[in-house]
Amino acid sequence: MYSIMHLKPFKEPPTLAAESTSEENIGTEIAVGVMELSASSGLWAFAFFCHIGILVSSESFTLKGSDSPVIATVGADVILPCQLSPRTNAKQMEVRWHSSEIAGLTHHYVNGHDALQKQNPHYRGRTELFKEGLPNGNVSLLLKKVQVADGGSYVCFIGNKLNYLESLVELKVGGKLQIAKELLKARNSAVQIRADPNTAHPNLHISSDCLHVSHSDQKQEVTDTLERFDGWACVLGSETLRAGKEYYWEVYVGNKTDWDLGVTDGKANRKGWQNLKPENGYWGIRFFNSTDYIAFEDPEVKLKLGKQPKVVGIHLDGKAQRLDFYDVSDMSHIYTFSLKFPLDVYPYFCPGLNKNGKNKDPLNLCFLSHDYSDLMSSTSISSPHISTSELLEGTNGKDVAVEHSNLKNSDDATLPFLHQAPFIQKQEPSPQSGSMHKLCIGL
Repeated sequence: MYSIMHLKPFKEPPTLAAESTSEENIGTEIAVGVMELSASSGLWAFAFFCHIGILVSSESFTLKGSDSPVIATVGADVILPCQLSPRTNAKQMEVRWHSSEIAGLTHHYVNGHDALQKQNPHYRGRTELFKEGLPNGNVSLLLKKVQVADGGSYVCFIGNKLNYLESLVELKVGGKLQIAKELLKARNSAVQIRADPNTAHPNLHISSDCLHVSHSDQKQEVTDTLERFDGWACVLGSETLRAGKEYYWEVYVGNKTDWDLGVTDGKANRKGWQNLKPENGYWGIRFFNSTDYIAFEDPEVKLKLGKQPKVVGIHLDGKAQRLDFYDVSDMSHIYTFSLKFPLDVYPYFCPGLNKNGKNKDPLNLCFLSHDYSDLMSSTSISSPHISTSELLEGTNGKDVAVEHSNLKNSDDATLPFLHQAPFIQKQEPSPQSGSMHKLCIGL
């Protein structure tokens, strides 16, 4: 249940915005006087809102979120409801939203203005209060372009120096049909990415066709150049991804216990153990300890995935200045980075340490043919039957039903693609060396 939370009188919440000493002294004297009055006369204590100059009963003020989870689909906007009752002007109060899953603030409003210095970068440019609704006590939050990582419980806080209220809202994120449509569209920009051995850490082994990257406990003798990683066991792709262009590629990660995938600014430092984060020119995600996922924000964002992906799809949309990660085998969205400005970047790959053979399998850069999207949407692709009810399970049926209708009427997507079997590795002989190399294809 997401019940109404009652006013908590005369208790100062943590990290409230600082006020002047004179206001603080006056507020304290009034608070003490009211409590003494209550104790001596048996009257109810009164709550005092110094910013709006009214006295109300501590039992009369409530902050209501949502009695049921709010359902959102990836990529859409959603409103997290929160209403002060009775309807009271909240323009001069402090409003804070934060997630139980992601560190830092989701949104912060104080002294009549948004104060986003402590906002987690994950939410940057995606949150907004309804300023016209503040005079009526509406402190709901608009969350734009919802991501899977946004799901979880949110706390809405409102108050001043003397009093505060809190309420909870749970956000659930789903709708596979929309994700599948986005993924199919992204695949129209598929390119073949190969690893650049000249940038590889000395402990990385790159296959002769530059499609497979693995870590070895034995360091190789290579020339130490500014281009080469010597801290993180990473390698760059050999292709420059130009600003303003659109690219898509896939990596088969299989059952590996550790890996990093993403893009980096060509000018980013590759020496030592600098933090891999946007500030240092790295945008990526990490899987480690066989269970944990993070996105390289500052602070880092812990990701929640339903299951371990086998194939990760990476979509760089230079025009929209965003970087999307997908679980291709599950047709689900993993995370999206917003790029502040257009720039040339390179894909980068970290297969993780060998760990005495526990993580010895390579990262495999998938081969994507030019007619890849046609192949994926072909009705000749065998696919298990999945009912609409199964696809809609755990989602808002009305919203997803609309997406289902739109998808069926779309010229660039077909349902057989949605029902395809998970990607697997297929081995075929290399025409150059006669050895076996791997392709990521769908059955």
